[in-house]
Amino acid sequence: MKNLTDLRASGLLLAISSLPSKHGIGTLGEEAFHFIDFLHASGQTFWQMLPIGPTGYGDSPYQSSSSYAGNPYFIDLDLLCADGLLSVQEVEETPFCTDPSYVDYGLLYKHRRPLLRKAFLRALERGDETDLLAFMRKEESWLPDFALYTAIKKQNGEKPWIKWPAPLKNRDNEAIRQAKEQLREEILFEVFLQKQFFTQWEAMKRYANRKGVYLMGDLPIYVSEDSAEVWANPHLFHM
Repeated sequence: MKNLTDLRASGLLLAISSLPSKHGIGTLGEEAFHFIDFLHASGQTFWQMLPIGPTGYGDSPYQSSSSYAGNPYFIDLDLLCADGLLSVQEVEETPFCTDPSYVDYGLLYKHRRPLLRKAFLRALERGDETDLLAFMRKEESWLPDFALYTAIKKQNGEKPWIKWPAPLKNRDNEAIRQAKEQLREEILFEVFLQKQFFTQWEAMKRYANRKGVYLMGDLPIYVSEDSAEVWANPHLFHM
């Protein structure tokens, strides 16, 4: 690709969540590839998208629990079926929305995560734990903290970390050791979700680049206070 400063080109902005989907929200699957084909056929160079990080209450892409992690909602379920981790029947019987024109985040929150957990447990049954641990080591600069933060947050009723018990809030060594031990499966689940997300993301990106289409990302101006990065590194932020 040419240096961007020398390139005159155009593109379109479309949030991944706005791609057509029979599963309640746009994903990194077939419809994303179709959109890339459309961009290529119409002479477009860029696909600009909104931030792709995990969201919390309000589901705003600009209020994310991590500057590094991907949003598990964007994991394509058909690809999990193709990988043998879910059945087509399980996916088709899950109510993801009442109107395919809109994203119902309430239904997604209620039904999508349990389905992803089924896929995770099957991955463990077939012996994928070693690969998950290897992926966590590969992404050691951010993933261990994010997975632990997310697991503790769920254990504490999704409260922001500033409202956790003091030993966890302040990352007391013994409290963190116990949390890692007690929440080991939940931590591995978060690692599984991130591995699936980035495996699908990289496949989509490679396809886009082969078609001469380049992804233009976005980030919030500020890191969210209730995020893994701030919890793990409070000394880097003005609190």
